Amino acid sequence: MASVSDKPSVVDIISEAYSTLHRSWWILLVPVVINLLLWLVPGVSLAPLYEQFSALVRDSVTSDTTEMQDLRDQTLGLLAQLALDDVRPQFAWLNVVPYAIYGFRAAGASADALGLPFLVAVPAVVTPPQGWFIHNAGELFILILAVNTIGVLASAMYLFLLSNASQHRAFSFDVALILRIGAMLMLYVLLLAAAVVILLVPLSIFTFLLLNINPAFGAFVVFLGSGVWLWVGIYLGFTREFIVLDQAGPVKAIQQSFRMVRRLFWRVLLLQFVIFVIVAGSGVIFTGFLATQLGQIIIVAISAYLNSGLAMARMAFVRNYLASPEYRSLTTAQAR
Repeated sequence: MASVSDKPSVVDIISEAYSTLHRSWWILLVPVVINLLLWLVPGVSLAPLYEQFSALVRDSVTSDTTEMQDLRDQTLGLLAQLALDDVRPQFAWLNVVPYAIYGFRAAGASADALGLPFLVAVPAVVTPPQGWFIHNAGELFILILAVNTIGVLASAMYLFLLSNASQHRAFSFDVALILRIGAMLMLYVLLLAAAVVILLVPLSIFTFLLLNINPAFGAFVVFLGSGVWLWVGIYLGFTREFIVLDQAGPVKAIQQSFRMVRRLFWRVLLLQFVIFVIVAGSGVIFTGFLATQLGQIIIVAISAYLNSGLAMARMAFVRNYLASPEYRSLTTAQAR
């Protein structure tokens, strides 16, 4: 009987993914359109809110000591720098569509271990009079709602197209299924947020107290916690692919992701490592293109192609697992 280990190598999977993308080029329209929107639509700045916080810092720090003055100046400088940044990508919590110009993240085992690969650029700058400037909490709420509504719909469409192409299906556009994928993605993020609040907030308070009591041991706990978070992120890393390919709910998809990574741990780790190397290396190369508008256009085009191929490879990896005799025998045993 064939086993999962008989499946194609990681290199074969990535090669097949790009071949599939060549035949399904329309998938690239989603990340290209997202990049164009980020580029052409005026940016959003929290400058008024940062100015309010800066005034609070200036009024609160009244000590004449050199250390406190230096700390105040450093804080004010940081706030002034943050006030220039376009914050739309920072609030796109439900987005998994790759974007380039506005500062992106590395791949699977990074801070975005739960999502799809992103490249690394620099934040866009918002300067008056262009841009939307947030003055209060109500406007900030509207921004978050608008950005994530667009993000989840674009992400659901993007993942749907990747799934169809990965399974070698003809082009289709199932609105009901796309909306269902979007709803499942939202539930998945809500589950993660609940876990963060329930687990990480108390642990963060405990770690902060520990750092004050014993800095050396506290630093070790922080390092250990980072490793655990990375480990959990790797096991959760394919939840979205199971939501799309198996049409599973978020809880079942999380269970399937854990089960697949446990059975194929070294293959998963190799896939994540190869994706990380490709994306991180490309990010370094693209840094030289940021100075000119033509270079930024090149980055948008290449990153859309590069990241979509890697996202397709993740889909193909999960598809091969779902088609394996081992998975079918496992589901048959569970049904009994």
